[in-house]
Amino acid sequence: MAWVRGLQRSAVWALPESVVGSLGTGARFEVETVSVSDETNPEVTLIVRNTGDRDGTFYANVSGSRVEDGNTVVAVEVPAGERVGHRGRPGIRAPAGEETRVVVAWGTGERAVVISP
Repeated sequence: MAWVRGLQRSAVWALPESVVGSLGTGARFEVETVSVSDETNPEVTLIVRNTGDRDGTFYANVSGSRVEDGNTVVAVEVPAGERVGHRGRPGIRAPAGEETRVVVAWGTGERAVVISP
């Protein structure tokens, strides 16, 4: 804390080093892999790495190219410095013989995979 404009006296104090060291740090995620099985009820696989120095939860939105597919939010707990895989079937319908676009989007990016079962 330091001088505050308009106040004659300002409170000043120093934060302990243990607190200063933890400010501005957190989980940082890198999506290493997004794959989608070529099936009428496709399975989506994500591999996410936490390059930060704190545990965190990675969130992604999975959607298909058909309106009725809706959106599925995936949450993956990833410890600091670790790599975690997630596999699931988000309820996307991919009709046989038709191309279906599956999009996995997160706060800083997205990947799209086109399948054709």
